[in-house]
Amino acid sequence: MRKLLNIGVLSLMLCITSCSDTKIEHDLINLNIDVNNLSSTKDIFSDFHFVPLETVGDKLIGEIDKILADSNYFYILDSQTKSIFIYNHKGKYINQISRLGRAGEEYLSVDDIAVYNSHIYALCRSSRKINVYSNENKYIKSIPLNDWYTHFHILNDSLMFLDSEDSNAKSYNFILHDYQNGEDVALFDGFEEQQSYLFSGFNPFNFNSDSSLFITKHFDMNVYTLGETAMTPKYNLNFNTTDLLPSDTKKNKKEELSTSLRYKNVVKRISEFKMFGKYIYMYYDLFVPSNGGLRSHITVVDTTDYSSKTLLVEAISGDKIPMMGSALSINNGYFITHCSASRVKSFDERNKLNIFSSLNLSDYDNPLLFFYKFK
Repeated sequence: MRKLLNIGVLSLMLCITSCSDTKIEHDLINLNIDVNNLSSTKDIFSDFHFVPLETVGDKLIGEIDKILADSNYFYILDSQTKSIFIYNHKGKYINQISRLGRAGEEYLSVDDIAVYNSHIYALCRSSRKINVYSNENKYIKSIPLNDWYTHFHILNDSLMFLDSEDSNAKSYNFILHDYQNGEDVALFDGFEEQQSYLFSGFNPFNFNSDSSLFITKHFDMNVYTLGETAMTPKYNLNFNTTDLLPSDTKKNKKEELSTSLRYKNVVKRISEFKMFGKYIYMYYDLFVPSNGGLRSHITVVDTTDYSSKTLLVEAISGDKIPMMGSALSINNGYFITHCSASRVKSFDERNKLNIFSSLNLSDYDNPLLFFYKFK
């Protein structure tokens, strides 16, 4: 086994102030984000399109937890049915991987998925393994894991990152793992106490077009870069919310923090944080009492001067771009949402748009995907 590396977070140095009130602390960049002065859809997006997901017999999606895409297909993780649905880019149904059971080619749950070299990797935390399947639903192999993990990201033919969410025997959150030889190569982000409190619908790994990897964590407004030899804080996010996170969240258990901050106007986690060209794109949930509760927000940061625009994601009918659906992902210059067929029908009728009438949607059809193109 290769030597394990225990690499802590770099200490932070003296602040200096740059333009637009952005502070840089020895490569740590502080981004000040205004969530009260909101932009409109036309300020953020240039266009949109939608893809109805074909309904075939009993192949019904319960809940979309994650979406991945390659040049041919969409891969949709549905934790409710413990399935992986495969559609082409026009929304035509291709296949469903549903292997619930205890046999080698089966799983007890699907906690995360990845697509690599046209194969689908499905992580089952409770069974401590990753099963690999083809697009044709053929079982390829299983990759045994030596601890409990909730998320993963494949780097290449031999290495992957694993994430434990403060809950595994090693007491490290991120593990660089050689999955060909079954060896841990490096350990990052140690923790003192196992939390055993997991969050659904989140993934810490944010892969960018330049092959860099950003990491986001619950109750932590730092965004980190993660490489094979170091995990380094890169950005610190400052939101002008009414409430703030405690000064030292590591002293509190995640369950206690989650309960105490449930109805607070505070950002508890960045759901996704990605960079394309000179722009940073992120979305996150924020409890807004005046707007009905928990709402998703999108922020776009121009890194030339660190100015930003923020949009509240809600079902509105714009001049050209009707904003609807639940936030799902940022991918290839698009913000992706999903919305049930019944909600789409209701939205169309309520706003007299007639955009979706030609689809002849039923309330029981599969959801639609919406793709909003960033400017």
